[in-house]
Parts: sequence; C-alpha cells; structure tokens
Amino acid sequence: MKSLKILLIIHNQAGTGPYEKVLEMAESLANAGQEITLLCTSAKNNFRFSCSSSDKLTIVESPDLLWGQLRQGIDLWNIARRILFLRQFDFDLIHAIDCRPAVILPALWLKWRKKIPLVLSWWDWFGRGGIAMERSGWLYAKTLGSIETFFEEYFRKYADQATVISHTLYKRLNDLGYPRKKIHLIRVGCKPKKSAYFDKMEIRKIFNLPEKKIIFCYAGTLYENDLQLLLNALSIIKSKCVEMPLTILIGKHYIEPSVINKLNIITTGYLSSINEVNQYMSASDYGLIPMVTSIANKARWPSKIGDYLSAGLPLLATPVSDLPLIFKKYRIGMVSKKGDADSYADILYYAVNISNSEYQFMHKTAFSFIDQELNWEIISNHLLKIYQLSN
Repeated sequence: MKSLKILLIIHNQAGTGPYEKVLEMAESLANAGQEITLLCTSAKNNFRFSCSSSDKLTIVESPDLLWGQLRQGIDLWNIARRILFLRQFDFDLIHAIDCRPAVILPALWLKWRKKIPLVLSWWDWFGRGGIAMERSGWLYAKTLGSIETFFEEYFRKYADQATVISHTLYKRLNDLGYPRKKIHLIRVGCKPKKSAYFDKMEIRKIFNLPEKKIIFCYAGTLYENDLQLLLNALSIIKSKCVEMPLTILIGKHYIEPSVINKLNIITTGYLSSINEVNQYMSASDYGLIPMVTSIANKARWPSKIGDYLSAGLPLLATPVSDLPLIFKKYRIGMVSKKGDADSYADILYYAVNISNSEYQFMHKTAFSFIDQELNWEIISNHLLKIYQLSN
C-alpha cells in the first residue's frame, strides 16, 4: 500500500479528553509509513494556528474564541478558520472522529470540494439520552442538546466508510440507515507501557503504600452516579472483609473526609506526569470500571481499559460497553451481573479473596488481550484496510 496523506480531525483541545488516544493512533499510523496531519483545537489560542512536526506526523492546533469547556468544537470562528486553513492542502483521505460542527463541516467541505474520501468514527453516544443528559441535564438535552443530536446523526450518511467502538453504536448507526458492510468495529487502542515492567513492591515502597494489602485503582473522571456506585459497593464489602482493600482514585474527586477514612480511599488529585499515573497503576492489583449501565456507558469504550491492561491489571467492571462479550473470550478480570452497587460489591469481594493462581491467569491474559486486540500496531493495520476500501 502506498503512503497516504491523511487528515485526522477532532474537536478536542490539545491535551484534553481523548486527544492523547488520538495522538497515539496518529503516531502508530505515522510509524506505518503514512503522512498524518492531526487537527485539534488549541487550549489557548484565539486567533492563530500553531503547528509542530516530527517525521511523518504534523500536529495543528486551530484557534477558538470560546473558553474552558466551551472550546469543544462548536465555535463558528474555529469552523471557518479550519476550512480556510485546510483549503491550501491536498490529502488522500480524511478520518474524522465524531460529528461536532468543527469536525464534520470542514471534513465535508474538503470531501465535496476536493473529492477526498471520508472515514467517520463514532466514539461516544451524545444525544438521545446519552452524554448530553448525563453531563448537562434534561433541559440542555431537550434544547441545545437536540442540535448536538442532529449533528451526531444527520451527517453520518455522507461517510465512505465508518468505524464504531462498540456493538451498541454499530446497531445505532445501522438503524440510521447506514449500510452494514461499511461499518467496522474498531476500538480505542493502547501502546504497551513500560509501567507493565515496574516492580510492584518497589513502587509501593516509593509511594509509601502497604506492601501486602489488595489495592484497587481508578484513573480518570468519575461522574456522580458512577462515584456513588463505587462508594456504595465499597461500603457493602467493608462489613464482609477481614482487611479492607485500599482504593486509589487518580484524578480530581471530591469525597467527604469521613468517607475517605471509612472506606480506606486515597485520592491523588490531578497528576501531570503520565509516568506517575503508570506507577500508581503498577502498584495496584486491579483496575476499576464502576459505571452505571446507562445508554452512554453501554455505547462507549473507556480508554482506561487499555491503560489498566497494559499495566497488567485485571478489570473489575460493571456490564458496560462490550465487556460482557469480551469477558466470554478473554478472562481479563470480572464483570458484575448488573450495574448496581450490590452486584459490583460481589465481584470486589471475590477479587479480594481470589486464589493467586486465578489472579495470575487474569494478569497474563491481560497482556494477551493487549497483544491480540488493542495494540495500536494491530489497529492501525485494520484502519489501513478500511482506508483502502474508501478509495
């Protein structure tokens, strides 16, 4: 396959949200010999583009007049500047992730103006009871959220090929009338981390963590419903456990000090060093996925799954995303029967009392799953085949 000039376009600000995972994907495609331009939104610039290049990867940050959480792909200035900027370049293919206005409108302009094939990925269920409802409430979902839903759904039909990250989104896209033969299940991958080879006991000494205690780890943002599910599950197992496991929450989480002490929780706050995050994971025994079984959680693929597994951590998850299907093939942890605190507590308690041989089997299977399913090198090869179908 000849080298392609590919525009990879997202709405996210550099360094936030799924940006890091998209960057990993871009780097993997560049390592496979493709010329990649990654277009994202600047975290600060209002008027100027900024560019940086290395080998076959160029990162372009577009300006945006909005601020904070509003810099999420809805600014008309950002859209116009992207279109004007992109018209000077020639690409062989456009790969757009999700359908925010700052993504889909420039992508479609390029597609129609310069006859460039478009691959469109669906990574989140936002409208129709999805993330818009969870994050912003009923009023937003029924007003501005309806505009989000329009953009999320309407323009999908113009893609030459489509990728989704879960069977839930596969079905939704097909229900919108998009042909099955053009829909491809491509998950968010990961690159095996050196953290997988950190010595667990040595890291525990460095962070002054108990050497013999079972440690649960959660990395990232926990929405209120998910946080309450976890806290309720921990409260349930506290009455059963001879020795309460330690739970490390990486990221910004506010929990009452009395609850932290009662449930044996450590909150690290925001960690700017990825290496430090990886070390905390390597010091732990299990990676937590405590998510309620909402529409949005059934549709998404939590990127932390790859991070946990690449650190050798078996998962303790509720039945979200495609995890129930995956666990039937790969014993990479345990999934609860339901998405409630009682069911989740059952697998937490079982994990505390599991035999070493069973734990080691899940630990080794985690690496096998990464190597066979989630390694970016493998996913990039799948993407290149999809790109060929688009031409």
